[in-house]
Amino acid sequence: MMTSSSGETTANRETIKFTRTSDGATSSVDMVLSGVTVNMKNDAQYIQAGTPAQQLIAYAHGATDTSLIWSMNPTLARDANEQRHIYTSTAVSSVTNTTVTATSNANSSVFCYDANDDFSDRVIRIIAGQSSPYTDTHGNVWAASTGDNGGYFCGSGGSWPSTPDILLYESANCSYYGVTDMRYDFNVPNGSYQITAKYSGIFNFAGGTVK
Repeated sequence: MMTSSSGETTANRETIKFTRTSDGATSSVDMVLSGVTVNMKNDAQYIQAGTPAQQLIAYAHGATDTSLIWSMNPTLARDANEQRHIYTSTAVSSVTNTTVTATSNANSSVFCYDANDDFSDRVIRIIAGQSSPYTDTHGNVWAASTGDNGGYFCGSGGSWPSTPDILLYESANCSYYGVTDMRYDFNVPNGSYQITAKYSGIFNFAGGTVK
């Protein structure tokens, strides 16, 4: 630590000192030394099958060789081209998770990844606040909570009516809410879509309400 308040350290830095030839006055400047770095434009994407190919972009710095090695687990169809990676979603019957990794060709220990979720080409169903998928009484599979910009878990409490698939509205242990706008981001094919949101109310309602 350079001082207790500067936030600067002696690690990974050099101090360059300049001397003016006319009068010998000096000045110093800190140079922070950085190794190879790799980063992606997006750290996660949610893509419905049938969506046009998505271009994944990664940035590499800190070395003359800025090329990248792309890999995918599990492996899906793709086209690798140095810093631009074309990702094509696949036809899946349930949500499929795939991780795309961009590794520096100059330093293989430096990498970053983009976690992609592929969804069915028919209907995207999400059960908010749940960490596991849910199959409703009609056989429809609802994916675990994903694709949103963040929310809060809380104890649901209350007395609930005998509603089929009540788990779509509440959880035995918690529910999900936001104090600001809640946003879900999905890449889907061009077209017209119907969006249905299921809600429940647990406060100031006798027995609870659902809609």
